[in-house]
Amino acid sequence: MSNLWLYLLFSSAFLSITLFEFLVIFTLIYFSKRPLRGILLKPLSLYALSVFTSTLIYAPYLLPKAIERGPFLLLYGLGKSVKRDKELLERLNHLLISFGLFLIPVVLFKFYKTGIPAPLWGGWFEVGAFYSFFSLSSLSLFFERKKLKYFILFFVFTFFVFFSMRRSCIFGLTLTLLLLGFLVKGKVKTSYIILTLTPILTALVITPFLLSLKDQRFKTLFEVVEGRRKFNEEALNTILTNRWFILKEGLKVLQRDIKERRLIPLLLGHGLNAGKRLHSPFGGYYESFLLFSEFIEKGLLGVIALTWLYLTYYLHLFRRRIKNLLEIPFLLIPSVVFLGALFTTFWDALLPLYLLSFGMVEEEEEEGHGGHYTGGGGEVKG
Repeated sequence: MSNLWLYLLFSSAFLSITLFEFLVIFTLIYFSKRPLRGILLKPLSLYALSVFTSTLIYAPYLLPKAIERGPFLLLYGLGKSVKRDKELLERLNHLLISFGLFLIPVVLFKFYKTGIPAPLWGGWFEVGAFYSFFSLSSLSLFFERKKLKYFILFFVFTFFVFFSMRRSCIFGLTLTLLLLGFLVKGKVKTSYIILTLTPILTALVITPFLLSLKDQRFKTLFEVVEGRRKFNEEALNTILTNRWFILKEGLKVLQRDIKERRLIPLLLGHGLNAGKRLHSPFGGYYESFLLFSEFIEKGLLGVIALTWLYLTYYLHLFRRRIKNLLEIPFLLIPSVVFLGALFTTFWDALLPLYLLSFGMVEEEEEEGHGGHYTGGGGEVKG
């Protein structure tokens, strides 16, 4: 895959989801003769199989969506075909930062006009996901270049993640930054890591209090903590945005499947948008705790695939650490999605791109020869 095509994929992702998905389809077809490689390929293939097969059986009219959420993820396998080097990573980081700056007035204008912060496409969640990516890029350049402007951009972009008010994005980015502090140990001075993490953790403490002034979920949480409201199922459900009641509703489906020995849904799940066909009072998706939510839709195979995927990804990070500071956003943007999905469903419209990004830079440990580049980015000094 040429670098020019890679730039086009990255750019389209923030301009138009329709254009991006068209390019994903074209890329998968055009490069179909190239072998797909990568440590995540087997769990992703199993996951794609569970999504596609269950939806084919129970909701064939949703196959286009099943392809987006399954086979599209195999774009990851082309990551190793990218002709990458330190210069490419630096250019991609600057491209991401440029889009971060370009989209700020768009997000603010849409918030002013509609009350909902949104980029060129999407809404709250896209703001949180996009700016998590931009935040990691600016931080990587700060660690690499030691220039104040990148440090400032890191906090500007992180502010927009919190501004999105999406708990999944805030939770995913915060935990990923804590993980980053461990992964760059020995590459970046401890004082820089503390300087980076302290304001983020402070914001994480303050944000729930600010949100409690207008968000019923956080207001209920504070009332329970302060003893002004009894902690019961209703309070828990309010705090978790119906996830507790959704879990109980999903358990009824699971119990019925086991009682009636329905092996296909137990193995493959009920397919996408299962709640609509199973008459759930909460809509189409059983958006509760990740593995349970996925079990309803993708069955045991889906749960095995996701568990395998998470273990493979995080074990790779802990074994490998960060060898090139410019790799940071590409290695860690999947982590933001993975951790953010723990209390929702496993999906993000740009997940194929995030996985491709990881595939570009995972090679060093797997092949054991430093990949295509050894990269710079020694210890930050000064």
